[in-house]
Amino acid sequence: MEKIIHEYSKDYDKNIETYGDDGSNCFVCGKKTNEKFWVHFTTDGNLVPFKSNPENSQGCFPIGPSCKNKLPKEFIGKR
Repeated sequence: MEKIIHEYSKDYDKNIETYGDDGSNCFVCGKKTNEKFWVHFTTDGNLVPFKSNPENSQGCFPIGPSCKNKLPKEFIGKR
């Protein structure tokens, strides 16, 4: 299965401090999202294709529109 190592943006901590963290923050940059787009994250620190079903899934997390554009389409899901 294809995977991408998850990395937070350099501004993640600053954005969390600025906007707070209520679970709707982008999983990459920390800015608030409308929770429209999601990524699938695993316990080994990878993003995997959204529709995959890995045994080590931690679930799905919101991602903002600008960060989603930096990932392959198969890694983004809509809820």
